[in-house]
Amino acid sequence: MNIDIDEILSPKIKKHCLSLYLEGHYDCASHKAMVLVELALKEKARIAGDDSRKLYGISLIKELFSNNDNEKQKNTIHIKLRVPLGDEQQENAKRMFSGVFAYYRNYCAHDGRKITREICLRIMIIASELLDLIDASSLSYEDIGGIDGILKFGNFENRLVLYNLLKFLENTWVLDSDINSFYEELYENGFTDSQFKVLTELDLVRYVTNDNNYDFDTGDFIGIGNFELTDSGKKVLRNIEIVEKLNKCDFGN
Repeated sequence: MNIDIDEILSPKIKKHCLSLYLEGHYDCASHKAMVLVELALKEKARIAGDDSRKLYGISLIKELFSNNDNEKQKNTIHIKLRVPLGDEQQENAKRMFSGVFAYYRNYCAHDGRKITREICLRIMIIASELLDLIDASSLSYEDIGGIDGILKFGNFENRLVLYNLLKFLENTWVLDSDINSFYEELYENGFTDSQFKVLTELDLVRYVTNDNNYDFDTGDFIGIGNFELTDSGKKVLRNIEIVEKLNKCDFGN
């Protein structure tokens, strides 16, 4: 049975590694694949600047996935993977990242001479799987420091801006064929792409599509979607409301 490589490699691996592989640069293709996984992890957790230069390889995995509350690093951002095989596989997914980085990433970065065509292909496939897991992962808003963490993470000016964006999304319906109108309305209300993206990454908001809407003019079914606040999103709203009410009471006194 012949398998098309394009069917199993992630878009990032195909774009940045496949040509190197086809040209016989197996060590370079393998190293690039591992670098892409590392960069994707840092991008997901918003790690940049000095932190990005300090964290790499196994140290990066330990920082991102550690669940030890007694560690000195209190501002560590943890990634929670919603793996396709179920949440009970979370710990196993963490071990997979650690094992791949310890075995493949370190060797690719420091040597790579023994990487053959077959080994390179396996590394690119494994890297594709890890990239898919990263794309399917979400950040826990509790782990990034609650509401204050969200404000910092999403560059929100204050709690009220965050509150207004959640309320805006909660009442927004979108025609799937005209998604641009949603972003225009988003900008008109003073919000940004990055702020909206943070709420989806933190799983505070989800987009739900309903394809069972019949258009009597065209005779077709059209997709209309709407945003729903998750339990975490509703919790953030309630907490902001409580804080704002308390602040008003304090101000009145």
